[in-house]
Amino acid sequence: MELGEAESRLVLGVDSSATRPEIRARYQILLQLFHPDRLQDAPETVREEAQRQVRQLNAAYAHLTSDSPLMPAAVDDGSTPDTTIVNPHNGPLALLRPPVRTPHTADFWQRVGLEPIIIRVYEGTGLTLCTPSLRDNDTRAQFLSDDRHLHLARSPEGLVGLVEELTEHDLLQLDAWPDLVESIHTKQIAVLPAHRYDIPAALDNLTRGTELWDPKLLTAVYDIVYELAISLDLADIYEALMPGSPLHRLYELVHELDGALLSRRRVQREVERFDLVSVYDAWTDISSIVAEHLQWH
Repeated sequence: MELGEAESRLVLGVDSSATRPEIRARYQILLQLFHPDRLQDAPETVREEAQRQVRQLNAAYAHLTSDSPLMPAAVDDGSTPDTTIVNPHNGPLALLRPPVRTPHTADFWQRVGLEPIIIRVYEGTGLTLCTPSLRDNDTRAQFLSDDRHLHLARSPEGLVGLVEELTEHDLLQLDAWPDLVESIHTKQIAVLPAHRYDIPAALDNLTRGTELWDPKLLTAVYDIVYELAISLDLADIYEALMPGSPLHRLYELVHELDGALLSRRRVQREVERFDLVSVYDAWTDISSIVAEHLQWH
């Protein structure tokens, strides 16, 4: 499907003054309306129309930015990946299923002081490595990254290849890195449920009523994005999420929703004082910035 300039802007609802990040943010919002998770119980005719709309959105976005579509082809054509990882929040993470963690595997990761993690963004799902974050003594997480870009592998085999092949990255300084390079194999790439982060699922959750919010999903995504902002020196994200910011206060409230530190109803009343449309827009922008600092392998 090919669209012209004017038609592309009409499809996305942006004018000629819209910047590239604004076009991307608008595109991401519109894609959410047609995500398969929303339409799984819809009639076939509705799902077919949604696929047509996605193809049109993809064509408009590609024309205006020359970027590849963010919604995977497997979603675009209505098909489903053969194998998926299901995160603890029931959001699909389209990646080959990692091995089950064994005591031997747990000992290996404890010895090298790292953990494999899964991050899902609109472009896809990737595996990477990071050190633990210990906020009580102000120890920040470090990632398999370089030049302000996070390295992501699309499979366990790909992550092992990255570890063995990368010559410049931010984890080289770790004393245990040579041990990791010599010892790692695919059977050890077992990701704990707590280390799986689904950004699109969190954005989708924000569009629902606060009574349907998933505190564990939302706080986990906040935590990983905040750590990435510090590690990759993403100043715009750090300023948006830093203590004292409105999004950080919302994060604290969502924690209270999960832990019942105050009555749930009282916390919900404070949450609803936020402009939740602006919250969603802010997180859409944050998601776009993160996507620009990912290096896929």
